Amino acid sequence: MLLAGETPPFPLDAAVPHVSAFAAAIAAGDADAAARTAHPLLGLGPGLTPSGDDFAGAALCARLFVARAEGGLAAWRTAAARLAAAAPTRTNEVSAALFGDLIAGETYAPLAALLRALAAGDRHDALGAARTLAAIGHSSGWDMLAGCALGLTGGLGAYGRRHENDHAGSGG
Repeated sequence: MLLAGETPPFPLDAAVPHVSAFAAAIAAGDADAAARTAHPLLGLGPGLTPSGDDFAGAALCARLFVARAEGGLAAWRTAAARLAAAAPTRTNEVSAALFGDLIAGETYAPLAALLRALAAGDRHDALGAARTLAAIGHSSGWDMLAGCALGLTGGLGAYGRRHENDHAGSGG
């Protein structure tokens, strides 16, 4: 919903400040701050893989993918490892394991295909992979797609653009 410019419904609406801080850390290239700000997202939401886990895991998966090409990989690996170590106390066992897989780059095939297609500049394959990714689970695919977008761009899409002026000139 954030990518479309909307605020998610309760209880995920409470995560918006954390997501915004996480996005700012990624945009700034601050791996340590990204780990700190993603911590409250772990375990957030219902289901076998809560939305916060899917979102943060995919964002870090994408950010690690970018760091492999652009540099700074060690800092992002350290940040991701800190979150993986915290996951077993913040979320369920299955989701903690899948989160660990996401940050290790051993991710869902559609997410891996999306990252490869985007890196190759193949819009057709990227769109197909994004559609396949979005179809995973009740919300997991969409959560991972949003996380991937954040990890690649450091932005929140339409939500960030719509709300960036909310704090302009207010000191916050």
